[in-house]
Amino acid sequence: MTQHTKGPWKFRTAANGDCGISAEGTGVFIECFAEIRHAGENARSEALANAALVVALPDLIEALQEARTQISILQSMRGIVDTGFGTLSIIDAALAKAGVKVETGEEVA
Repeated sequence: MTQHTKGPWKFRTAANGDCGISAEGTGVFIECFAEIRHAGENARSEALANAALVVALPDLIEALQEARTQISILQSMRGIVDTGFGTLSIIDAALAKAGVKVETGEEVA
């Protein structure tokens, strides 16, 4: 997967009620949630919550990468090996799901 568009990402609503996500300063606008213009309040609330989650994803990925680095350092200092079921494996799986390749120098048993 290619790298995602750098942010910060912002959620915005157009004058016609369509919603989308833009990457500030890049000219990238992802038009989405257009169908919620005519949806009921519950569907609109859910779509807005989904949009807020999508907007936060670049920050969450960065935070996971930093947390992974720090946990790896601490585990290494204590001689802890991630057996494939620990926190690092959970983080790696989440990052992989987002299309982020995790490059590590450690071996996972």
